[in-house]
Amino acid sequence: MTYRTVQRLADAARPEDLFQGQWQNRRTKLDDFKPYLNERWAEGCTNAWTLWEEIKSHGYAGGYGAVRAYLQPFRSPRVPGITRDELVEVVRRLLAVSPESDYYLRLLRANVSHPRIGDLL
Repeated sequence: MTYRTVQRLADAARPEDLFQGQWQNRRTKLDDFKPYLNERWAEGCTNAWTLWEEIKSHGYAGGYGAVRAYLQPFRSPRVPGITRDELVEVVRRLLAVSPESDYYLRLLRANVSHPRIGDLL
C-alpha cells in the first residue's frame, strides 16, 4: 500500500468519505419508486417480494435484489445480540421448567450453528 493510500484511509472520518468515482450519486432504476416503497412500508407492507411485484406492475424494470437491499435498513434485527452467559442462563431455566425441556435442548443443538453448542448443554 502506498503512503498516499494509507494517508487517505487515516484521514477519513467515516467510511463513506472513502467512496469516490463514477458510481457516486448515480441514479438507479429504483429511485423513482422509493417514495412509493416508503409509503407502503409505513402502511405495514414489509414483504420485499410483494413490494417488488407491486412496483413491477407500475413500470419498474429492475430486479428483486435491489428492492430487498433498499428495504433492509428499515428492518429491525429479529434476534437481539445475546452473550454466551445469557444463553447458558436461558438453557438452565429451560431445564428447570420441565423434564420435557430436553426436546427443546435438542432443537437448540440442531438449529444453532456454533461449534461449542455442546459445551452449553
